[in-house]
Formats: sequence, C-alpha cells, structure tokens
Amino acid sequence: GLARVERSGTCADQRLAPDQVHDLPLFASFERIAEHATLTSGRWPDAGHDPLEATLSDGAARSMGLAVGDQIPLVSRLEPPQTVSVSIVGTWQPLPDDPYWLGDPLELDGLAPGDAFTTRGPLVVAAADLQGRIAGRSLDVQWRAIPSVGGLRVADVGALRGRLEALGSALGTVLPGSID
Repeated sequence: GLARVERSGTCADQRLAPDQVHDLPLFASFERIAEHATLTSGRWPDAGHDPLEATLSDGAARSMGLAVGDQIPLVSRLEPPQTVSVSIVGTWQPLPDDPYWLGDPLELDGLAPGDAFTTRGPLVVAAADLQGRIAGRSLDVQWRAIPSVGGLRVADVGALRGRLEALGSALGTVLPGSID
C-alpha cells in the first residue's frame, strides 16, 4: 500500500538555554500508523487540541524520559520564536521487520545520534496539526509504497523496472521543485 509520511524540522526544549541544547526532537505524521505499530499505552493523537497531542514510540519515550500525561514546551530551531506545548497521549511499538519503517533508526529506536546533536522522537501528531501548527515553511514529505510481491511473477519484472525508472520524471511533472 501507499502511505504519506511527513516530518518537521527539529526543535528544542524551550526551557533550555541554547548552549545547553544537545537533543533535538522533531515531529512527524505517519499515514496508517496503526497498521504498522502496536499501541502500548494511551491512545493515538487527535488534531486541534491545545496543548498539541502527540505519541512516541516506546524507544523515543525512554530516550526522552517522557510518558503518557507528560507535557513539554518546544521551540522551533528554524523559525524561532515559534513555540508549541505538547502533551504525550500515547506510546507505541513499531511492528518488527515491517518494511514500512524502512529500517530508519529514529523511527524504530527513537534516536539518531549525530556529531553535535542527537535527534529524538519523532513526536507523532495528526497530519492536520503537523501541516497547520508545526511545519512553518519546511516540511519533508515522503510517500512509502510497499509492494505486494506475492502477485509478482518473473515475467513482470521488466515492466515493473520500466515503470519505476519513469517514476522520477513523472513525479517531477506533477510536483514542481526539488525532488530527492
């Protein structure tokens, strides 16, 4: 199936001085996440609440020291002073070996260490909140297509390859701008 995944830029805990910031959470929205993860506590977030409702993977919750019911004030690193208060309403565990997650350590384990900062999260929110309250000018959008290989035959591989090679230029036609 096809699923839309959106990520924001990083943010920081508003309570910390800039020179004390070493952990950078980010927000994401995963279309059909409930099909690819098991809720371990609480519930999935609803759009339009103040504070903003979010869930965390079990790994991200441990990494960030957060649990259901906790609130955290965050400020955008790209567009200060954009701030948002977030309430954790649930935690989840990604389904093991599900190709939906693309082996991404941030999505699977809740952290991605870097040279100067560690990215944590993502804080998973409703798509409407990510687009309307978080994104600002920058939002990374991906479409994840997980093919159903059960119906694929050796004779179909050539045609499939041709369609995949044409996909980049087809997307460039309908989505102007930079496509990576």
